[in-house]
Amino acid sequence: MRFVKVLNQTLNKQNDSAAYYRLNLYDDLDIVDLTNKTVDISVANGESFIGQIVPEINNPDVIVDMSNTILSGLPAGSYFLEINVKDDAGNVAKYPTSGYVDLNITPDLVKTIDSLVPQVTLDSILKAVDDKIAAIKANGLKGDKGDPGKDGRNGTDGKDGLKGKDGLNGTNGKDGKNGANGLTPFLAWADSMDGSTNFSTTNYNLTYVGIAYSTNNTPPSDPHAYNWTLNAEPTVLSNNVIGAFDYLLIQSADGSVWREIIDNNGNVTFNKQ
Repeated sequence: MRFVKVLNQTLNKQNDSAAYYRLNLYDDLDIVDLTNKTVDISVANGESFIGQIVPEINNPDVIVDMSNTILSGLPAGSYFLEINVKDDAGNVAKYPTSGYVDLNITPDLVKTIDSLVPQVTLDSILKAVDDKIAAIKANGLKGDKGDPGKDGRNGTDGKDGLKGKDGLNGTNGKDGKNGANGLTPFLAWADSMDGSTNFSTTNYNLTYVGIAYSTNNTPPSDPHAYNWTLNAEPTVLSNNVIGAFDYLLIQSADGSVWREIIDNNGNVTFNKQ
């Protein structure tokens, strides 16, 4: 049976990014040697999956740093951690076997609006749309269809108007100024959380998916240029999603809006609006 030993208490105050926690992993009574193994941690609350982080490893310690982008923006509440350990053969062991590691965050004295909005899945976006439609229907239901009106009288044909004169040819306009380079989004896939294993910009049947932005039409070849997450249903920061239908409308860093479409074969395409 696998279990996790927390070497210091996992209790933190909201917006305190200076804290860190050390964990040891055990298989029965034997502490786990993390040499040549890849470790990542899944983070969730009581309602949904939030994201994954890559901890620091000081073998055999797993170090959870609260300055991580995902953890530092969490509001006060209770959260759950699950540690995933992948060996060279691709086998994944999850710690602990029973339950999860608790992470509790208490409110600070001065409540602030966090700059980080937790990641949400496509299902939660669509559910919010369905709830909004249900509220509209509840407040104003459609009435019965009215009786057809009587036919109006036939109008007489009007006279043909005179043909107008051709207008003068307009002068050619001046060329516009060159625009600034925009940011084009690109997707990549890999079999490790940092994108270093089996990195590909075409094979989407891999464990992790990453997104990066570029000022030209060539996807970045460096895995570290991408932000990575599990290759399951598509995820995106909710403060960048400005519409959800049979596609997502995403606003990039330069303010331009892109349409993300996933076809029945799992292919992802981006089109600038």
